[in-house]
Amino acid sequence: MTENKNMTPVGENVLSKCNKCKIQLEHVVISHSTEGFIEKVKCLTCGSEHKYSPEKEKLPRKKTVRAKKVDPARDFDILTEKFKGKKPLRYTMSGSFRAEDVIDHQTFGMGIVISTFKKQMDVVFSDRPRILVYDREDMDTSRQS
Repeated sequence: MTENKNMTPVGENVLSKCNKCKIQLEHVVISHSTEGFIEKVKCLTCGSEHKYSPEKEKLPRKKTVRAKKVDPARDFDILTEKFKGKKPLRYTMSGSFRAEDVIDHQTFGMGIVISTFKKQMDVVFSDRPRILVYDREDMDTSRQS
């Protein structure tokens, strides 16, 4: 392979994203544009011919941090004891909640918010943990119609 991948000669190998395989693979150059840049390549894995898609530099992904999930069978009683002095908040999809809030859900009963993330919250109930939505004005108003 040559240094400038856009000027690689016909017959040489380059890395390109294969349109059929959907991943970055070795391809052989089969044609150039009038300016001398790679135009078409052939995948050495599946044999498909397509436009050249040069390697893209991968940007580091941001890691999101979510709280460790709690085992409700073992920890619900401990959490209930820890937050027994807190007044439960009535759960609604349009409500606003934070970690360590105690909620009263119409169907699932009392629960404890473990973490919140992008308008979703992890809530531990006596039977199992659940993910509930919150801060959704559009959802509660549509139910009242």
